[in-house]
Amino acid sequence: MVLKLDPKNVVALYNRGNIALDRGEFREAVGYFDKAIEGNPNHYQACANRGLAKLFMGEHKAAIEDFDRAIAVNSDATSAYANRGIARQQSGDLTGAI
Repeated sequence: MVLKLDPKNVVALYNRGNIALDRGEFREAVGYFDKAIEGNPNHYQACANRGLAKLFMGEHKAAIEDFDRAIAVNSDATSAYANRGIARQQSGDLTGAI
């Protein structure tokens, strides 16, 4: 409903992304997170969750870039550090995963 009234509402886009992520609809989640980040480039949670969706799709390099961006915006984004390590491990970068 909110997105019908305000299609650029960052909070609603982020929330829709999370719903899609929870449902395993990773490509759709990425789309919502893209729009949320477009509206607020410093939305570190959207960056981190977009990275998680990409990680689930096996897009390790792109996921790492999103986790790096989330960490650059908020160095306390602990889940981004953890998920970046998982993405690095899954891509074969065992040293970088530590």
